[in-house]
Amino acid sequence: MKAARGDAKGGLADLERALAGHPRWAQAWTWTGRARAESGDEAGALAAYDAALAVEPNEVWALIGRGVCLEKAGRAREAAAALARARELAPALFENRGA
Repeated sequence: MKAARGDAKGGLADLERALAGHPRWAQAWTWTGRARAESGDEAGALAAYDAALAVEPNEVWALIGRGVCLEKAGRAREAAAALARARELAPALFENRGA
């Protein structure tokens, strides 16, 4: 994927083409959210995470991304709810593994 190689603009274009043909591909929406967030487009990222969750309400990485975007937007209560749901679905992702 181009975004993984540092080509965020090309990666987003690829994702948009993929989503045009497969609009119910939750993981592609999640990747789009991450690419948009990394490029500084928090509103676009939140919209993409919401699109992923509309297709697959239990998409853990979309919930996490949504929580981060909401936190950055000062919407702490909504952020906490998204992250709490992600923790319910995948508690191992939130375990403290530090020594």
